[in-house]
Amino acid sequence: MTGETVLDGAVIRAAVAGDLASIESLLAAAQLPLVGVAEHVAEFIVAERAGSIVGAIGLERYGDAALLRSAVTAPDVRGSGIGRALVAALEAHAAARGVRELILLTETAQDWFPKFGYERIARATAPAAVQASAEFTGACPASAIAMRKRLAPSPDAPTTPRAYRVLILCTGNSARSQIAEAVLNHKGGGRFHAESAGSRPAARVNPFAIDVLARAGIPWNGHAPRGLDGLDRDTWDFVITVCDHARESCPILPGHPVSAHWGMPDPAEVEGSDEDKRRAFADALDVINRRLDLFLALPIGGADRMALAARMQTIATA
Repeated sequence: MTGETVLDGAVIRAAVAGDLASIESLLAAAQLPLVGVAEHVAEFIVAERAGSIVGAIGLERYGDAALLRSAVTAPDVRGSGIGRALVAALEAHAAARGVRELILLTETAQDWFPKFGYERIARATAPAAVQASAEFTGACPASAIAMRKRLAPSPDAPTTPRAYRVLILCTGNSARSQIAEAVLNHKGGGRFHAESAGSRPAARVNPFAIDVLARAGIPWNGHAPRGLDGLDRDTWDFVITVCDHARESCPILPGHPVSAHWGMPDPAEVEGSDEDKRRAFADALDVINRRLDLFLALPIGGADRMALAARMQTIATA
C-alpha cells in the first residue's frame, strides 16, 4: 500500500510488525481465526485512530490469486465507512501486486461483501493454492461461504511475464512430489510456480522429506498431502509424474500441458535406521535437483510442444 488515507479521524495505512498484537486482539474479540496472521502481517492494512488499531484486513497472495482474510473493525467504528475504506485499500494493494482475483470465506458478511462486487462461489472452484491455505483447510469451518471478486489490472502491477505453472504428481504426495515442489519453487526464481498432489494422498508429509529440504537450505512452505480435487480444473503448463501409479491415474487436464514421466524410487519405502532413511531421502533429493536443473535449462519459450516434451522426457534418465 502506498500512502495513507484519513477517514472519520482514522488513518488507513499499511501494517507494521508492531501492530500484530492489536490486530490479533481485534480478531480474537470478533472470534475470527488467528492462524497465519503473524506470517502475513506485512500484507495487512489497518485503521488507526487516536493511537489505537480500530480495523484491519489482510491478504495472502498465491500467484495471481489471493485470499482476503481477517476483515474486522472495532464495534465503536462500525457504520463509519472504515470497513469500506479497508476493503478498497486492500483491493488497490492487491491489484498493484498483480493479483487478479480475491477469494474470501465468511460466516457473517455474505450480505456485506456483495456491495463491493463479490459473488458467491463453490469452495471447490477457488484456485488450488488458495484451497490449500490454512483458512480453507481448517481455520474456517466448512459452513463458511466462499466469495470471489475479479480485479482490474492496476497501472502499478508488475509487467514481468507470468510464471509457468507446474503440477508434480506422485502416489501419496508425502515425499517425492513435495520435495520436487519445494525445489522448483526455490530454484525457479519466480519463473515457475509449482504445486504437487497425489493419486492416493497419505495422512501426512513424511518428516524425512521436510528434514532433507531443511538440511539443504530449501524452505518447505508446503501443504498436507492432497488429491487432484480442484487442481484438475486449473490450467497447467507442465505436468510431471514421479511414480508409475500417478502416471497411470493422471487425468486429462485443462490447457493441454506438456507432460513427462520422471519415475524414481520412493524413499519413504526404505526401511532400517533413521540414518538409512535420511540417506534414501538425500539420494532422492540429488536426483530431483539434477532433473530440475536440466528442466530449468530448457529453452521453454522457443521450443515447440513436441520437441519440448521429448526433451523433458529425456531428463528421466538423468
